[in-house]
Amino acid sequence: MEDYKDKYKNHKAKYLRLINNDDAQLGGKNNKYNVDNFDNKMNELIEKIDSNYGLLITANNKIIYEKYVGRPKVTLCQEGNNSKTRFRIFSCSKPVTAMAIIILAQMKKIKLTDTIDKFCINVPHNDVITINHLLYHTSGVYDFSSELYFKLNPKKLFDKILGEYETKFVDFETHVQEINKNEPYFTPLKKSHDFDFKNYNNTGYDILGYIIYCASGMKTDEFIRKNIFNKLNMKNSGFQHEKHENESIPYENNKKQAIKEQQNWFCGNAYIVCTLRDYNKYLSNYEKLLEPKYLEMYKKLYFFGKINKNNKDYNYFVHRGAGDFRRQHSIGKEEYYPLSRTTAMKFFNEDKNVNVIVSENYPTNNGFFAHGQKNWNLIIENIMDMKL
Repeated sequence: MEDYKDKYKNHKAKYLRLINNDDAQLGGKNNKYNVDNFDNKMNELIEKIDSNYGLLITANNKIIYEKYVGRPKVTLCQEGNNSKTRFRIFSCSKPVTAMAIIILAQMKKIKLTDTIDKFCINVPHNDVITINHLLYHTSGVYDFSSELYFKLNPKKLFDKILGEYETKFVDFETHVQEINKNEPYFTPLKKSHDFDFKNYNNTGYDILGYIIYCASGMKTDEFIRKNIFNKLNMKNSGFQHEKHENESIPYENNKKQAIKEQQNWFCGNAYIVCTLRDYNKYLSNYEKLLEPKYLEMYKKLYFFGKINKNNKDYNYFVHRGAGDFRRQHSIGKEEYYPLSRTTAMKFFNEDKNVNVIVSENYPTNNGFFAHGQKNWNLIIENIMDMKL
């Protein structure tokens, strides 16, 4: 199994390929499509994709394409995937966690320059690590969350928290204890904004989730529900530690042995479960949650950027989420099970405002993100060439 840091270090380059790919064969740079024939082009693009998934595309706040494929035997949803399916979006939760942090700053409950010792988080360099370090993945803190789920190290600890086929909660004190058993990856950088994906750190966002609790006096999930979900009318969004009849949980085999890794209420790196339409509401309306000064802070975070495509400048917002589970803890096999693959992307300028969200709850070797993300690249290329 590759080291999880290697797994993530090329993410930013991949993100740029998502929206700057010039190798797409269908359509090409010089062809312009309109909404009327977009369905035909999309159907042609995804014809051979054999994964279970949901795909939602909106342009200027209107749905222009939506498709769901999924057999009931691999989801909790009795009808298979549909617009009510709550997908497990894993790291696509991070922009929402970051939004909650910026909201707390707007409420004057925290400053992004606060060091984490203020919140009694007793890990190495806690008097140097700031909230900004955590937001930009530059804290250097030992990434216990990734070690647990990618390398399953320490294995004995994982065995202790295992239920029949669900992992039980790992409380925050356990996180801190395990962090302190290991050396930090590096001394925190003086410039907290020097973001580099090679330092991608899930535990940093779990610590942010805990800070939301400390600063607000509310459990993290409750704070997000009140201040983000409710305000954006995201009625079909929740969290992994909750149970919901429409939640998508893959199964290992025909015996319907479920795989559900329970994330804690503070697990800011990967805890949200929602419909694609609800995540689209977030992408379309997050600006309404913040005053201009704080919106500017949010838009400086690592999942925003700018790119030129076909001599046009675009702003973009993009994040991926991936969940894997070691089958040893479900059916005894020493291998990993691809639990979920999600990408949420927004690109916009004065002429175009497009959201593309896809979530696979049964990834395959011919899914959206297989073969160097070829299928995904084709989709993005065609959307950016489309006239609206």
